[in-house]
Amino acid sequence: MARALGQQVLVLSASTDQEIETAFATLVRERAGALLVGADTFFTSLPTLFVLLTARHAIPAIYPWRGHVDVGGLMSYGASLLDS
Repeated sequence: MARALGQQVLVLSASTDQEIETAFATLVRERAGALLVGADTFFTSLPTLFVLLTARHAIPAIYPWRGHVDVGGLMSYGASLLDS
């Protein structure tokens, strides 16, 4: 769908805090218009880091769980883990 709309999808992965910082540097360099964070256990454990980095770099983000929103994230597409 992205291609049909003339958009590019950039898929990045990270498994350490430093790799997350590097991924954000790539998002900034590539002038990403938004970020969709995958439902990964590692990512779920770092909601504050993601929220701080998206705010610092002015990148709107959609997160997999409500916990990211609870610490200031824009929006989530999933339920609360505690409620689940």
